[in-house]
Amino acid sequence: MTAILVSHSVRLVIVLVGVLTLAGLLGVQESAAAPPPMTLNVNVNGTLEVVLGNGTHLRTSSAPGAVVPPGSYMVIVASDVPDSQDVYHMFHLFGPGVSLSSELLPCENPAPVLPVTLQPSSSYTYEDSRHPDITHVVFTTSAGGSSADTEGAAWRPSTAKATGSVANSSVVGSGIKQLRGTLIGAIDSAGKPTLRLNGRGVSSLKSGRYKLTIDDKTTKGGFTIGQPHKPSVTVTTAPFVGRRTVTLTLDAGRWLFYTSAAAKHGFVVVA
Repeated sequence: MTAILVSHSVRLVIVLVGVLTLAGLLGVQESAAAPPPMTLNVNVNGTLEVVLGNGTHLRTSSAPGAVVPPGSYMVIVASDVPDSQDVYHMFHLFGPGVSLSSELLPCENPAPVLPVTLQPSSSYTYEDSRHPDITHVVFTTSAGGSSADTEGAAWRPSTAKATGSVANSSVVGSGIKQLRGTLIGAIDSAGKPTLRLNGRGVSSLKSGRYKLTIDDKTTKGGFTIGQPHKPSVTVTTAPFVGRRTVTLTLDAGRWLFYTSAAAKHGFVVVA
């Protein structure tokens, strides 16, 4: 399964929506008005954060995290990262009664996803499933209160307050695999791509997670990698010149890397 795609967001395709528990069953009283927003955001530093309607940013990565009222929220996904630097995200919010995943596609940004209902006295996690190396966010809900308490004017990153801090930690039981190595890719001035591991051209790799560093020296075409008949991963685009490093997961099977200005090159990934 591929893990990234360079693109600034977003119109979003909902991939997975879990069971959303009705507020009435939880004893949480919500108004008939539209629920307040809860934005799953990527800020300009590439850090994950949950932003409430009143402008509060949740960034704590360890339990119990910041505390928010239970109830219904309209989940929105967004990215503040410039188009030339952004990667392909798979936003994932999960916890009791909620399992929601959504990917970013090149269209409008931000984009609403779906209203969800957070249960009282529960813990929730927001992560980027395509980039498990990016620190996730953990928050909990209080025993009482209402999500309506978080309503407010549209948040602005330069003035909003932050709750919690960011630390490098992993989700318990997430099964994150260690990196197998760093692939070095390049596009020369003629638009020809190469891909190497430990200084040698890639013909066969073991499945798993890899860092991929691309040195793009031309505006003629970007670096793309993927499996036949599956969505490809665009690491750099035609206007981009420079170096970019991303993390991806290679599943067993045949893979291709190429630019729009050169023929496709293949390699095999084995289990």
